[in-house]
Amino acid sequence: MHLNKYFWLLCVSLYCAFGSAQHHAAYRLQYKKLQPHACELNVSEYSLMPATITIVASTDTLIGWKVMNNKIVLGDSLCSKYGSDSLLVSFRTFGFNIEEPTYVIDSSLLTFKEKALITVYEYRQNESKNGLIESRGLDYRGSFSRGLSIGNSQSLVLNSNFDMQLVGDLGNGLKVIAAISDENLPIQAQGNTQQLQEFDKVFIQVSKDRTSIIAGDYELHRPDSYFMNYFKKLKGISVSSTVNSGKGTEVFAKGSFAISRGKFARQTLKTSEGNQGPYRLQGNSNERFIIVLAGTERVYFNGILLTRGFDYDYVIDYNRAEITFSPTRVIARDSRVIVEFEYTDISYLRSMYATQTEFRSKKWKAGINFYSEQDSKNATGDVQLDSLDLQILQQSGDDLSRSVRNSIYLLKDEERRGVNRILYAGMPDPLDPSNIILRFTTNLDSAMYAATFTEVGQGKGDYIIDEKANKNGRVYRYVGNNMGSYLPVIQLIPPEKRQMVTVNGKYQFNRDASVFGEVAMSNYDVNRLSSFDESDNTGFSTHVAFNNRIKLDTAGQWSLNTSVKHEFVNKNFNELNPFRAPEFVRDWNISQLMSKGDEYLLLSSVSLNKRNEMKLEYGFNTYVKGDDYTGRKHQALWTFAKDRWNVRAFSDYLTSTASSLDQNTRFLRPELSISYKISKKGDWSIGAAYDGESNVIRNIGGDSLFAASNQFHHLKWFVSNDFSKDFAMRLSYSVRDDYLGKQNDFAHASVAKELEWAGKWIASENSDLQWNIIGRQLDIKDPILLPKETSKNTILGKLDYVFSLFNQGIRSVTSYNTNSGQEPKVEYVYQKVEPGTGDYVFIGKEENANLNNSQDFRFDPSNPNRSYIRLTLTNNEFIRTNNIELNQSLHIEPVKFIKATPERKLSSFYRFISRFSTMSNAKITKKQMDNSSTSLTSFFNFDLQDTSLVSYNSTFSNTLFFNKGNVKYDIQIGNRDNQNRSLQVGDTEDHGINDWFFRTRLNILNRADLFLILEKSERTYFSRVFADRNLDLRILRLKPELSYRPSGNVRLTARYTYEDKRQQILTKDLAFINDFTGEFALRKANQYSFDLSLSYVAIQFSGESGSPLEYDMLDGLKNGKNFLWNLVFTRRVGKNIDLTVNYEGRKPGSSPFVHVGRAQIKATF
Repeated sequence: MHLNKYFWLLCVSLYCAFGSAQHHAAYRLQYKKLQPHACELNVSEYSLMPATITIVASTDTLIGWKVMNNKIVLGDSLCSKYGSDSLLVSFRTFGFNIEEPTYVIDSSLLTFKEKALITVYEYRQNESKNGLIESRGLDYRGSFSRGLSIGNSQSLVLNSNFDMQLVGDLGNGLKVIAAISDENLPIQAQGNTQQLQEFDKVFIQVSKDRTSIIAGDYELHRPDSYFMNYFKKLKGISVSSTVNSGKGTEVFAKGSFAISRGKFARQTLKTSEGNQGPYRLQGNSNERFIIVLAGTERVYFNGILLTRGFDYDYVIDYNRAEITFSPTRVIARDSRVIVEFEYTDISYLRSMYATQTEFRSKKWKAGINFYSEQDSKNATGDVQLDSLDLQILQQSGDDLSRSVRNSIYLLKDEERRGVNRILYAGMPDPLDPSNIILRFTTNLDSAMYAATFTEVGQGKGDYIIDEKANKNGRVYRYVGNNMGSYLPVIQLIPPEKRQMVTVNGKYQFNRDASVFGEVAMSNYDVNRLSSFDESDNTGFSTHVAFNNRIKLDTAGQWSLNTSVKHEFVNKNFNELNPFRAPEFVRDWNISQLMSKGDEYLLLSSVSLNKRNEMKLEYGFNTYVKGDDYTGRKHQALWTFAKDRWNVRAFSDYLTSTASSLDQNTRFLRPELSISYKISKKGDWSIGAAYDGESNVIRNIGGDSLFAASNQFHHLKWFVSNDFSKDFAMRLSYSVRDDYLGKQNDFAHASVAKELEWAGKWIASENSDLQWNIIGRQLDIKDPILLPKETSKNTILGKLDYVFSLFNQGIRSVTSYNTNSGQEPKVEYVYQKVEPGTGDYVFIGKEENANLNNSQDFRFDPSNPNRSYIRLTLTNNEFIRTNNIELNQSLHIEPVKFIKATPERKLSSFYRFISRFSTMSNAKITKKQMDNSSTSLTSFFNFDLQDTSLVSYNSTFSNTLFFNKGNVKYDIQIGNRDNQNRSLQVGDTEDHGINDWFFRTRLNILNRADLFLILEKSERTYFSRVFADRNLDLRILRLKPELSYRPSGNVRLTARYTYEDKRQQILTKDLAFINDFTGEFALRKANQYSFDLSLSYVAIQFSGESGSPLEYDMLDGLKNGKNFLWNLVFTRRVGKNIDLTVNYEGRKPGSSPFVHVGRAQIKATF
């Protein structure tokens, strides 16, 4: 059905792919391969967009660079490591140099005109500015407001706002930068770009010379330390200063005292074949309702740090704590994904203070760092600890499994009636009469209990979510002992304290030799309320590193590098954030079942290097953990790059013994990659790569092969050319065979084949085509070894095409995506707030949250009675889906290519055609069940009637313009269509809107405009659970309007709207609406504005009064006579101060009057 609506758009786009266009290439993604010069990369004469820059060296993505003077500057560590390598840089530019002055208008020609109609204020360049702060060295702007709202259906509501940005010189060398706001916005930056634009960030920085003070919201990064690792978002104060102490020595000191906004967590995702997400993140105590602090996450994929962004590796929803991976990273059953992040924790007030002191000279430097983070002993936020809770925490010590309590509460009679939560009746458990089984009920006589449920895992609980309850809140149902996933218990979280102090030093013998050492001590109290288990709170660690480089020839081509590092970690030492590599545990075959013990780590290596050509390296490492584990590792690396050849060979071989597990392991990981440039210009390359693992685990003194043993062999072939060219392509094919331990030998478990085709074709400056298609086939060879896996085919793809024709007269943007993932089942709960401050209104018959259905609420942000907000409840229920998405826009403007020239005049026919233009947009997102049949046609099947459909959202907009932008008259004809299906816990819901419209405007005598709007609309809603709420509404609407401007300061508007609404199903009710509206607007530039709106709405409605259908058909009004009015008066009472008074009211039918008054005073500076 819907395929017909957009198919012509797609056909036109693909047909024009081989034509010419005039799309400017400045903003497109560009690639360049170049070598750093003096640690700098000069990639473009135009100003760079820093958020779009990605630098890749071989397979490594570089971080730690910055942009200065439109050049990419590498840090010292990057420069020393990659300074002689060729780096691939992808970037976008603005298409111009932002440092060059650009003039849009001649400001000297700006004049004051009394005839301004809409604008209350104007810009006058030469007017003296008596601002809030009198200082020529300061540049500032902002606003300050205070307001109130009161009405006969709501209590007094006060609100305030303060916003200011300030930068400049305070005098005597004092410089200030500030961004201040007192609004608490309940949103965070979206996690779909590399750079984040954060909201509600109060920041003040005052500096002089080399001393700086920061107050408000700021970030604190790890110091120059080996063991002390953290990244915190704080609210407090920080002071730093650098002082020269003479003789080439300086001292840097920094101190911070703040309230910590987050808590660190590291989570290993349980990935599944072909599932790109979203994957839900959890807190350290398995909390599901968490908010991730924006920009704090670090995501590792098979040990590689990923880049955030829709065009890169992943996107993240910080408010829902969900991460979704882009098609550039194929998630397989064997993918290893580790996510580190900070999340909000309001159980306790968490204070933090840290100090850094560093002594620097040319040859040496030394530092002392201290960090302390502790929770208050008193709970905050929504957490309330009673005497029993405190007693449990005091006696549980460090064992959190003992800090669990029953959450069933017996309510008093006055607490049960009118309570805003789900209530239960209790009955004794037949197996244990002392235990109570809860059963949801709406009978207040038997509803004696309330409870808080905690998810404990499938098979460990007695309750499940009742998907058929559909109440305003989550209802749980008893299913039997250990048959569910939830229990009526509360996991009590104790307050904790973390502290660490480090002392380190570094000495630079010469340019090529240095030594570094550090000693650290930690103090970690898991439970500040308990005096038990205190003996293991304190631990210490040491680290020593020596690096040396010896030149073997006078030309400096050959060198010998040696490195030795030793690390000792006491068994009671506790890190702040992990300081080792994310895959350290896997690299050394360490099991979580091993007991704690002192850790010794020795890393040594020696390498022979020839600049830009060859490197030969050998490393020997040892790791010992107490008396339980001993591991020895040998590593060898050889790289060779000369002429057209590029070779890399690597081997990692580990032998280890774990006595407590009775295990000996042999862990071999070889890698080999070879590439050859087949063209003299080096544009095209072919190559092959191999990597594998053999992890053989046997018992000590025997030859029994453990089932955890595994092997895999991965072969890859590829051909590609330089992606900095206008035409580039990469084609690769890989095969991976996995083997698992079975009957004392390895058995073939699965084989995965993967084909990737990626490329771009910029035919000209007006045609840009980019694509990336990945096909993966997983074949399970032995279902006994992989009982939870099935054979599966996965296709991920992305195609973007931008083109234009005929001097931008035809412009098209096409984007198509296909992937697979999972769709979460959504639950909503509506929470009551102060009247007039919510977004939803209650339309049920009895406003008691224990009886309400989730369908008793409607989104109506303009209604004075809006008293509810909608909150999303998360759970661990998902449905696997295959997803397709299409975005298409097409603009046609004949006036751009049908133009008269001095040599050729246009005929009347061509002049008539040039007055037409069209604008079409289509966006379709479809998610269907993964177990549905997949064929080639399914990737282009956007039909809403698909029986396997899980989620669907389509938006179509098509408009035909005639005389667009003409002062005298214009005409519009168009269609808007939106179809939506959402998956909820109870069932799916379908919403549909389809509008056809005709709009014309006629200017009369330059002072009046006559509008006429004709609309034919359809509104639909379908739900199997709430079948009595289903809607199929047909609407005819006629809306003539006259707007008259007797002068430049006054506007009068008269509008009449007639609506014929008919319900086509169920009761088949009718509604006839006659709306008479008058508006008056008065403006006096720079002095005042006055707006008045009066409406009389006469309604004839045949349906039941007070029913949900009445609200849907009458838009919140009532049968009979309805009156609505709104008055807004704004007065400038000072040069920068505005007073606004707003009075709003309505009289719907026979219902009582509703009055709302608002007042606000605002200062703008």
